[in-house]
Amino acid sequence: MPARDQIETTSRTIKSRRKSLELTTPPSNYTSTATLTVSSAECVPFDASGGAFAIYLPATPYKNLQFHFSENAGSATALTVDGNGKNINGAATLTMNGAYRQRVLWYNGTQWSIFNGIN
Repeated sequence: MPARDQIETTSRTIKSRRKSLELTTPPSNYTSTATLTVSSAECVPFDASGGAFAIYLPATPYKNLQFHFSENAGSATALTVDGNGKNINGAATLTMNGAYRQRVLWYNGTQWSIFNGIN
């Protein structure tokens, strides 16, 4: 067993004295309309260079759920993030239409809030 401040790794698992975490493959770029679930990966990379599309947030999110949206293709084509019945900073949707734009959305129990981002 590793010492308290050490981490032991095997092929796809990270183990410490308290936890064992399975590594997952990062999601590939979203390129067309999709609906996220509460079990979707937190990182939501997207490429709208092929045309505008929408990503729908979960219809029944839990408090403190968050997603990090990241435009990875250098495209200014719009991605619409739809709150799926929950507002995003007071609006039904959020438009991301800048190259390499990033936004972290956090659900506060009432609505989605833009917690952080890069323009």
